[in-house]
Amino acid sequence: MKWRIITTITLIVFSQFSNAQAIYGVFSLPPVTNFGEKQIGNINPSTGDISLLGTNTSIEDGRIDMTTGATALNVTDSKSYFIGEDNSDDPTLVDRIYTVDLTTGITDASPILTAGYTTSNNFGIWFDDGVDVIYGLFSIAGNAELASINPSTGAVTTVIADVTLGDGINSLASGLMTGGIDNTNGGNAKRIFAFINDALYSMNPDTQESFFVDIPGSNFLSSKTFGLEWDNNNNALWFLYNPDLGDRRIAQVLSEDEFTEEAFIESDFGLDGGTSISTASGLSALDEDSGLFFFIGRPSTGANANKWSLYTVELANQSSSNVDIEDALQVQTNGYAGIEVLPGPDMTFSKTDLDVSAVPGDTITYTLSYSNDINAGATNGLTVTETVPAETTFNASSSTAGWVCLPDAQSGSSCTINPAEVGPGGSGSVDFAVDVNSMVSIGITEVSNTATLSATNIVTNLNAADSTPITA
Repeated sequence: MKWRIITTITLIVFSQFSNAQAIYGVFSLPPVTNFGEKQIGNINPSTGDISLLGTNTSIEDGRIDMTTGATALNVTDSKSYFIGEDNSDDPTLVDRIYTVDLTTGITDASPILTAGYTTSNNFGIWFDDGVDVIYGLFSIAGNAELASINPSTGAVTTVIADVTLGDGINSLASGLMTGGIDNTNGGNAKRIFAFINDALYSMNPDTQESFFVDIPGSNFLSSKTFGLEWDNNNNALWFLYNPDLGDRRIAQVLSEDEFTEEAFIESDFGLDGGTSISTASGLSALDEDSGLFFFIGRPSTGANANKWSLYTVELANQSSSNVDIEDALQVQTNGYAGIEVLPGPDMTFSKTDLDVSAVPGDTITYTLSYSNDINAGATNGLTVTETVPAETTFNASSSTAGWVCLPDAQSGSSCTINPAEVGPGGSGSVDFAVDVNSMVSIGITEVSNTATLSATNIVTNLNAADSTPITA
């Protein structure tokens, strides 16, 4: 008697929403051996360890002077941008816009800026991922000027000649420049923010407008504001500031008019129990997806007292921690020129056999598909793992090349493959094929197993499962 048993095929797709960020920075090297030289690296927010990319000459062969906090990241292409004064041909000094590859630490391009635009009169840059444009804030002829910068040619083009609308510049802190899309009223309004003359200004580069934004009751001063970060997810600005006596506070600022006239403080909380923290202007970064605010500071109390540390602030529960980042052998103490967050990947993962059924002796091919969100970072160390299901044997010739199965191709063996890394908006797939045994155990009605997608910068591995009915 022949039995025909049909079971329901189940396709399970898991989506990864918790991604692991990387904290990149531009660091000055030890002055005794490499005076003034810069190198790109990343900071482990859990341990404080700094890992430098490339060598001391990967960016420039010699000294570079920078404006603290004036750095930006291109998430899609994994590039770091910053403006620096090249001293390698001293006494001939030139100001350049540097583009550095975040996978190698090597400079892709470093053209000279348009005459009149320099490191000393630049107070911040911001990269607009939506249109691939770098914007810079410069002090030109007594006015705060917003300009676009071409990283390939160094050409600087005026966008808004007078941001403060005739008020000139009395105070302008470095690195306090951020931007994004304000969708409070559904208008998708592009905004660039800067803190000038103890006041907040918002700019729309598309319409070439700037706005003075009043924040009633605020205690923000240019000399006492050290971090300014835009949060696209919450249509909010986050301020890191010193209210009075050396302590540091973080404030969330919202606006009902898309930051064209007035804003208000939604929340405000202190750090380290109100004790003193030393900070430098512009050394902050925000990971919107995880709600983590990072900054470099020097606490006066605790395990890392009087040591330069990386602070991680959990904005949702208003708590913070810090780790010691001092490493005098490879990085100048307090030689931190800027930090930025490169978000991790935001992946989806699925598995399908195309709704087939099989009989003993058949080959079943599973297609494992994955994709990355357009606004996320690239994967690092992408790995797909499969287990050869019971009653089957791995079929290498019908699978994507590159699978490695241990201890062998028999059921229960673990098989892995390392596909090409997936960038923002990217996708890919691999095939995993197995041969059903010519004779299967009594009662076996399906072949079923689960595949796993992992990477070094994915917090929680993704799983996807499928079942193939066995008929006899």
